[in-house]
Amino acid sequence: MFSNAARVAFILIMGSAAWAQTSKPAIPLTTMKEVEAVANTRLRAAPADPWGMLGDARGTYLPGGGTVVTFELTLASLPPLNPFHTSVSPKERRSAHDRKVKNLAVLKAAMREMIARAATALTAMPGNEQITFEAFLFNFAWEDRTGLPARVTVCANRRKVADAVARHASSAEMASLFEEHSEE
Repeated sequence: MFSNAARVAFILIMGSAAWAQTSKPAIPLTTMKEVEAVANTRLRAAPADPWGMLGDARGTYLPGGGTVVTFELTLASLPPLNPFHTSVSPKERRSAHDRKVKNLAVLKAAMREMIARAATALTAMPGNEQITFEAFLFNFAWEDRTGLPARVTVCANRRKVADAVARHASSAEMASLFEEHSEE
């Protein structure tokens, strides 16, 4: 009935249509930009002892895996070295270290909070996928890095977090949903 050329054309058209449907990202760029904006706002709302953002948060969706949002910061603002302040005293080193250790706990709490907000915003993302926030932490060579990781990753299952947020789960239940990893 149809010529071979017509069959080939039909198959190509149908294949192209199927490819176009599957190549459409599950998470629209506008939604990812909203997640990034929320993360940037939260991270700029520094703790009592301010940390320093070293750039904006960047997120991406990995089909079948989930969403990853990365950012870089220093856990405490430090006095700059300049012609009038040419070295760092032992007291300043201790103070910088202690301040960073305190802010590490604050950062992990902020990352869990950002994942909870993202879980409710990323409704097009399959529920079984992960939401991951990853912080790259900057330290100067002169700093005492004991107990201070170079990278912190916090992740959770989107559906579990979104469900817990919707039912106003206890803080203990919420905490149990997150995995945290640090790398020194």
